[in-house]
Amino acid sequence: MHTNVSVDEHLHKFARENKISISGILRKALEEEYEKANQHPGRQTHGADSSTDHLNLKEGSV
Repeated sequence: MHTNVSVDEHLHKFARENKISISGILRKALEEEYEKANQHPGRQTHGADSSTDHLNLKEGSV
């Protein structure tokens, strides 16, 4: 799956200058939220897909 994410320019610059992976941070945050949802019966999850999702974080679209 490809997802475009809008990031303010100052945050994008900070991430680039500090070699921070925006897609890695987003993936980790989503995984944590997914795990939390599995622990709370009121939140819906739809099972883990065996494929790996990748974010399309192009320079101009981030």
